[in-house]
Amino acid sequence: MPLSRRQFGALVALSGMSLTAGCFGQSEELTIQLEANDVVVTTATGKVRTVSAAPTVALQWSEVRPTSVDLTWFVKGPRGSPWTRVGSAARAIDESENEMVVSQSRFDLFDRETQTSLPSASSFDVEPKRGRATKTGRILLHAALHDAEGNVLAENDASASFDVTVTRDPSVKSSSNRTQTENAGVESDAVSANLRAVPMNEGVSVSGLTPIQRLSFDDQPKFGGAFDPQSNWSYADLQPKEHLELVSDDRAHRGQSLRVALDEGNHKGCIADFQFSDTVGHSLERAHARYYVRFSDEFEVIEAGGKLPGFGGKYGCGSGGDGPCDGTDGWSARGGFDRPERHGFDEDEGKIQLAYYLYHADMEDKYGNKDPWGVNDNAGAIERGKWYRLDCYVEMNTPGKNDGILRGWVDGTLAYDRTELKFRAEGYENIGVKSWLHEVYYGGGWPSPRDQAVFIDGVEMFDRPLLDAEGERS
Repeated sequence: MPLSRRQFGALVALSGMSLTAGCFGQSEELTIQLEANDVVVTTATGKVRTVSAAPTVALQWSEVRPTSVDLTWFVKGPRGSPWTRVGSAARAIDESENEMVVSQSRFDLFDRETQTSLPSASSFDVEPKRGRATKTGRILLHAALHDAEGNVLAENDASASFDVTVTRDPSVKSSSNRTQTENAGVESDAVSANLRAVPMNEGVSVSGLTPIQRLSFDDQPKFGGAFDPQSNWSYADLQPKEHLELVSDDRAHRGQSLRVALDEGNHKGCIADFQFSDTVGHSLERAHARYYVRFSDEFEVIEAGGKLPGFGGKYGCGSGGDGPCDGTDGWSARGGFDRPERHGFDEDEGKIQLAYYLYHADMEDKYGNKDPWGVNDNAGAIERGKWYRLDCYVEMNTPGKNDGILRGWVDGTLAYDRTELKFRAEGYENIGVKSWLHEVYYGGGWPSPRDQAVFIDGVEMFDRPLLDAEGERS
């Protein structure tokens, strides 16, 4: 509708628009209804000056008793531009409730003068000589339910796109006659804005980024109860296959999960080497992986435990006691499990200690270094029988320098943070993040002391970080 220049704005009211996406938790369900009933656009002479919103969010959950909810908002411009965090809110919840409505304070999706929020001002630089121009962006909401101790009980994302259309009156030749036009009472800009729900499969994931690879077990066939690996894995020698099973009972995370058996007297649960070159055509300079893990109720850790999935850049060195690596022949940063007391922590009521099992250029021994996820009050000490979301991030060092980054998070809390690692030597730019080593292994030289299992689900891999050192989204 036409707007006067003194108003410089348009108000769009939308109601009843909702988006329901996947949920995260053991059997929890969190549904988000996003109502954008206050989107305001201001313009001047065909240029969008600001876009702001004050959305209303309706949340509904079941099978959990949260005490608070955190809402975090992100926006982005056209395809290819990054997500930018623009606002957050926290609300207390009565444990007897299973739904709530939150009216978000207004925040800018775009501001031309400060160039805040949307990272690229040019993405909304619409000044058509005549006719109409439309620019688009996207909003992402991340909601997380917490208990009184701050643990994440369930989380979910909802996304919507917004379109801003500016129709320029061809009688307005340039900005130089703005005053004349305004004084004459000519309304030269007609602005409309539209917000629509976007299904999560349109390129928005739980992280707000598109994974370069997923490994979901919900769509895997069953062959006598054993897991059949995805054909798009470059090497899927998941052996022995009788140790791999899809489960959908109360042990599963959601849908179907992968159960990896570590039987008494055995070492190997599963081994697979996913090459990033098969997905993106080359090794990466940085990579982020997210997956969910649960150790069986009776899981027993002896000696120095074992190994979990992680990253690798193996070019001759990086596993199997073939160290020490020297920066010319590779590296690896697989996950690991251990006993807290072996790393100077209290036994912590028998919890399992998460760790990285590292091969890097400054190592001295033949075998890798077991480095615990021990920051933030040893956030890497986890309980048996409970699902956790693990995030792993690696960034290659400048060749020859000790500035490589390796981090790990448990349910969004930073548990491991190193920024001085050396993975490659000077002149070895070709060494990068080559693969995701999807391994579950008991030992060292000691086998599993009993029949037990590790459960894995929701594996996603990205070519950029999802979290920063504070656990906020990058």
